[in-house]
Amino acid sequence: MDFNNGKEDDRMVRFLLKYKCIAALLCILAAVYAAMICLNFSAGASIASRNLKYAGVALCFTIALASRNRAYDPADAKLLFWALLFTLAADALFLYAAAPGPGVVSFYCVHLLYIRRYKKESFSRNLYMALAAAAFSAAGFLIGLSFPYILLLGAVYAVLIFTSAILAFKSRLPPANKRLAEIGMIL
Repeated sequence: MDFNNGKEDDRMVRFLLKYKCIAALLCILAAVYAAMICLNFSAGASIASRNLKYAGVALCFTIALASRNRAYDPADAKLLFWALLFTLAADALFLYAAAPGPGVVSFYCVHLLYIRRYKKESFSRNLYMALAAAAFSAAGFLIGLSFPYILLLGAVYAVLIFTSAILAFKSRLPPANKRLAEIGMIL
């Protein structure tokens, strides 16, 4: 992390003071995630922690919508919007609809969007590989493949999530955006 960029930190503080609604939503988001983590550690995964997780993603989506007109780059705001929309869909499929197949494919899309957001230069090769994996995944779920196929899906997903997490830490986003991306990848 770049802690030496005081100008960017000052700009972020001024932004939050000016747009108190976004600052309030960020505070609520922090409280929701803190409550979810506490519930997970004290009672394990429960319906309440599941609902808090989904509420956290919904808040992230709301914050992205509320601040999209003030984004440093409209294309970046659009990528974030679509990534969070696919995250909402994927989590709904996993948490509430018990549809892991479409949920995994949705999460593939999420991480492809984040990879594109963090590393714009060499995306096309990764895009084709990941789209092929997503098509293979969708076809496998449609025809009912099970055990060894599930391991392959897990491996592809692990590569995507690991790649997007590493790229978040190495991205060229403005420092305030980069910190939020890093926190998002950790959570």
